[in-house]
Amino acid sequence: MKTNQLRSLAVVGMSWLALGVGCQKDPPKPGPEVAHSCNDGTCCMLDARYYDYVETIANEPADLSGSSLTFKNGFPSKAVSETFKAYSLGVCDLSHAKIVGLLNTVSLNAKSWEDYPFRYRVWGKVYHDRLTQTIIASPILNVYVDRIEEVK
Repeated sequence: MKTNQLRSLAVVGMSWLALGVGCQKDPPKPGPEVAHSCNDGTCCMLDARYYDYVETIANEPADLSGSSLTFKNGFPSKAVSETFKAYSLGVCDLSHAKIVGLLNTVSLNAKSWEDYPFRYRVWGKVYHDRLTQTIIASPILNVYVDRIEEVK
C-alpha cells in the first residue's frame, strides 16, 4: 500500500515539476514587427477601445474636410456593393497632427464626387469601431495616416 502512495506522490511531483519548468513568469516581449503592426487599432484613438483592422491603403486620392478625409475610392475596397462602402473617414486621434495646417479641399459647391479635386494622396491603415451603432449600410471607419502628400 505504501509503495502505491509513494509512486502516486512521485508521479504528481514530477507532473508539477514538468509544468513549472515549461511555464514562463513573464510573457515574451513582442518583436518590432508586432509592436508596430497595430492590427488591434491601439494606435488609432486615445480611448481604450479596440478597433478592427480593415486594410492598409497606399497613394489613395483624398480631400480634407476638418478632421476627416473624403476618399475617391470607398472602403473597405472589397465590399460586396458600393452601398456598403464608406467614403468619408475620420482621422485617428494619434495621427491628427499630420493633417494640422493642411488646407481643407472639399468644395462646399460640389454636387457630386466628380466635382471633388482630390488634392491629397494618403498612406495609412483603415480601422472600424465595432461598438459604433449605425442606421445606414456603410460602416463608420477611421484612418491612421502614415503619410499625406499634396498633389500639385
